[in-house]
Amino acid sequence: MRNLHLIFLLFIALMAASFQKENSINAKLIGTWKFSNFIFPKEVKNAAKTNAKAKLSYQSLRYIFDAKFVTSKIQKDGKTESEKNTYKLLNNGKQLQIGKLTFDVSMPTDTELILSGTGIPAVRLIKLP
Repeated sequence: MRNLHLIFLLFIALMAASFQKENSINAKLIGTWKFSNFIFPKEVKNAAKTNAKAKLSYQSLRYIFDAKFVTSKIQKDGKTESEKNTYKLLNNGKQLQIGKLTFDVSMPTDTELILSGTGIPAVRLIKLP
């Protein structure tokens, strides 16, 4: 019986640590993020040229995270287009689901967010002050 009690306490401690990690990442997400660049695999040719074009096309792209929703905004032809989706962290904060899309998440620093997925280049976002 004592072993069962210890296993239960270990399980509760692991769940609390997992929940705390997700809350920490979620708190870091809240705010406004801007597009920085794509991150291509090394074998992709013309990555620098594609990034230069992307910076011009997406320089006004912003993702605004609050406690429940993420809103993306971009200026096109003098108009602001926006879209609002729910988001949630999955797999102990290793993945981010925005609407129906799921991305792998990496936060090298509190102001840098990298979203990646299978078959697409990774996207680096920078947090605005």
